[in-house]
Amino acid sequence: LEKYYQRAVAKEFDNQKLSYRREVPVTLKYKNEPIGKYFLDFIVEDQIILETKAQVAYNPKFFKQALAYLRQTNLPLAILVNFRRPRLEYKRIINNSRSIREWFASIRELWTTR
Repeated sequence: LEKYYQRAVAKEFDNQKLSYRREVPVTLKYKNEPIGKYFLDFIVEDQIILETKAQVAYNPKFFKQALAYLRQTNLPLAILVNFRRPRLEYKRIINNSRSIREWFASIRELWTTR
């Protein structure tokens, strides 16, 4: 199911003229050594990770995964979107390893360039 929601989200990004990258590979490292690779569903406007889910409920591993993605990419924000609820649900996860000043600067830049 998730791949169909991802296709719909991509179409909506196109309609809204938002820049995005889909299925972005990120190298997983341990002590600066590559040990694997995972794929982010979307990076939007080079600032926000968007992960799509089609689950009955959020699982704590989704949040841990999003935090790992944020730390690995040093992006300021991840959004988990769950399409399999009676209403669309989303959760925002902030990269707490970045300074607040860095975070606000990157978000401000995103919205002032629109």
